Formats: sequence, structure tokens, C-alpha cells
Amino acid sequence: MVSNAYPKHPYWWLTSLFCLLFVSLPVSAETIKISTGEWPPWVSADLKHYGLSFRIIEAAFAEENVDLEVVVLTWSKAYDEAKAGKFDATGIWFYSDERNNHFIYSDPVVHAGFSFFYRTEKKFDWKSLDDLKGLKVGATLGYTYPEQFFQAEEKGVFTVDWVPTDLINLNKLMAGSLDIFPCDVEVGYFLLQKHFGSESLSKISHAPKPLRADPLSLLFPRSNPKSQEWQQTFNKGLKKVRSKKMDIQFYEESRKGMYLPD
Repeated sequence: MVSNAYPKHPYWWLTSLFCLLFVSLPVSAETIKISTGEWPPWVSADLKHYGLSFRIIEAAFAEENVDLEVVVLTWSKAYDEAKAGKFDATGIWFYSDERNNHFIYSDPVVHAGFSFFYRTEKKFDWKSLDDLKGLKVGATLGYTYPEQFFQAEEKGVFTVDWVPTDLINLNKLMAGSLDIFPCDVEVGYFLLQKHFGSESLSKISHAPKPLRADPLSLLFPRSNPKSQEWQQTFNKGLKKVRSKKMDIQFYEESRKGMYLPD
């Protein structure tokens, strides 16, 4: 005898349909609120994706189904308000003991520092600062160059032309009145693209060996009980971004000016 295969409940199909719909519904994304400041091309309210570093941050959180709400303030306000718990995170920051007392650091998002820019018509590379002997070097007032840079200047290994901004130094380098100029690599190419056009990228390059390079991270306030979870979520997504080499693509897009406003 063959039994009836259908359930006895007359509305069995409604229950099945409800279960199917429930399983099929997408899980809504969480949103993390992040404070930051202006430092193009790493981060800026005027750039697409809020700049290169936040393009990486955005992609890392997207891998874990988390959306971003980014608020650009002064750097001091971005830090203080995140510390007070008004934001879930703040970025991007170099390491300091004081910050570490109040925040949990993520894995490094990017590395920034100084590399020597030079005109491609005059090839340049270096291993030690003694290799800069006799050169005219540009430098920007107020920047924290390594101590050995100042020591070499005092010893007369090279002469330094101190000016107020990186842009002035790039102007001088383009004009040939400087031999080299230490600048953050991404900042340097951003300024070249913005102020001198794409053709300048064939005239200026940078030495592979950095004068200084330090990691920058996303910071999560220790006062927020969810910060440890946020940090782990971000680090997990960041590893996926790197394994897929998405960050390399983002660097290339930034240097091509693809994050500049239309």
C-alpha cells in the first residue's frame, strides 16, 4: 500500500514558502561610523571613496558585510571624538604609546613616510645618506625626518633647501633647481597628477629605498565594548583584500588619478 506523501495540514505549502523566503532574505549589513581628517590622497572628503586608505578600509569591511559612514573633521577633533566614544573607529594613525592607551590598533592599512623623488633624466638611487654627497635636497618645514637626515645636513654631506610645502618642492624639482626631494610616495604622485598633469609622471620618479616608512592603522576606542569585535572583523576583511591583491589595484587607481573628483 502506497501512503499519501503530502502532509495532512491543509496549509503545508504556506509554511514551506515562508521558510524558503526567510532563508533567501539577505542579511542586512551593519554600519560602522569612522572619524578622520584631511590628508590627500590617503584620505579626503573631496576624493572618491574618501581617498586611497579608505578605499582599502571600505573594501575590507565590505568583505565582512559592513558598510561605512565616514565623517571628515580636523584631525584633533576626529581623534578626541572617537576617544570619547562618539565614533566606532578613527583612522588612519601612526603608532604612539598615548594612542595605544586609548585605542585598539588594527593591522596596518597602509605604510607612509618619505622616499626621494628625482627627475628621470638624472637617474638616482641610494644605500646610505653618504650617497647624497654634494646634492641639493629639498625639504618641507615642520616634517619629522629621521634624525640621521638632520645629522647629515649638519655635517655638510648635502645642502638642504627648506620651504613651507611639498608642492613648492615639487615645483623646484620639476624646474631643476633641486636634485632630490623626500616626500610621501602617494602624496608626491597625487600632487604631480593634480598640479602638473599625467605627463609629469614620466618626468619624475622615486627611489625604491625609503628614507622612512611607518604603518598606519584604524583605531578602535577601548571604551567601546564592541571594539575588539570590530577590530577582528576588519583584520579578517583586510586579509581577504590582500589575498585578492585588491589593494595593489587601489594603489594603481589612485596614482592614475581615478579617485579625483569628476
